[in-house]
Amino acid sequence: MNQQQKIISLTKENLSTYGFACFYYPGEIKMFDENPIRETIIEIGTETVYKIQIPKELTIELSESSKITESENFKIQIEPKDVSPLTLLSERAGWNQTIADLKAMISHGDKGYFLATFLHENKPIPLGSGISLPISNDLSWIGMILVHPELRRQGIARAIMNSCIAHARIAQKKSIVGLDATPLGKQVYEALGFIDSFTIWRSIVSVQWEKGPFSQAELKPFDLSPILHYLQKKNYTERISIIELLASIPESKNRMAVSENGIRGFILSRPGRIKPFIGPLIADSDEIALDLLQQVLNYWKDLGFENVFLDIPEAHIDLRSIFTSQENVHADLKIRQIPIKPVRSFSRMYQVVEPEDLNKYNQNLQKAVAKKAAEGYEKTTVFMEKERKEIVPIMYASAGPEWS
Repeated sequence: MNQQQKIISLTKENLSTYGFACFYYPGEIKMFDENPIRETIIEIGTETVYKIQIPKELTIELSESSKITESENFKIQIEPKDVSPLTLLSERAGWNQTIADLKAMISHGDKGYFLATFLHENKPIPLGSGISLPISNDLSWIGMILVHPELRRQGIARAIMNSCIAHARIAQKKSIVGLDATPLGKQVYEALGFIDSFTIWRSIVSVQWEKGPFSQAELKPFDLSPILHYLQKKNYTERISIIELLASIPESKNRMAVSENGIRGFILSRPGRIKPFIGPLIADSDEIALDLLQQVLNYWKDLGFENVFLDIPEAHIDLRSIFTSQENVHADLKIRQIPIKPVRSFSRMYQVVEPEDLNKYNQNLQKAVAKKAAEGYEKTTVFMEKERKEIVPIMYASAGPEWS
């Protein structure tokens, strides 16, 4: 039997593994041996499933006149302990997180992990997820907003987002709330008061790239203590807790550049479900950034990988910076550029609610939450301007949309 003919039979026992194929609209699924069949593509680890056979007792017909969020069986669970639903949702969306990433997020989330579920035969079926991460005294980051692809446009993402924002504003008492949005999610976030700050490109970089001779800076194993001092000098203190957490993820490769004047930059990289992820990459200059990147690429190359992911601010992708989406780099540049393949964009967004527009958001946000957002208006706008002018120039790659 080839892969195109493969049929997986859904049971109560493997329901959590293969997800949500029991949800369907009238006329959407076919019948096979008296059981419904859904034709879909599901990637679970290295396994690709093309057809799901669903026992009749597990099918749930979706209403064409109301959303699933309006059902009495829909619920947002707060601080669930099990990482497996988040793993499933991430894999179904084709995201790159490992179980170690997800566990680290949940442990850091300060009770900010939310799971949307639907109760069916006394079993809560996971529908979507979201995590509100405390980043600094003022900043909270929202990530892992995932909705199963067969249940989109049901209001699930907005329900999860409202829980995450309320947790960030009320429980965590943060005045600034941000996220990195995919194009698919932007409409949901804009309705909740989020606006664009700058664009980041998820890009593929070949490990075969070679810079040539290294610069004067010495590359050393990552040491958190001097890095924290370096970040304080750079006025980049908001993400210190996240950098500390990422540096501790197992099997990571992290380096720092040191000269006679002290730390000049650093790079973190970690395993991914699909391929390794590099970032953040913070450096004083293009040359330092290239040195750090070269050594980490060599590391993943030696482990047998062909390429890696980087999330690169758009400001660093042109003929004047170190990354270019063109194969032919500019001949006059003194340093070599890195050819990249941009595969998707993220919009860095922050919730910006002007006090005079408060009533505009009361229908989409809890009134107390909207009020807190308006109170954080000035801090948020000042922070966004600072990030664009001071941080983006030294941030050659970000930590990823789930981490900020």
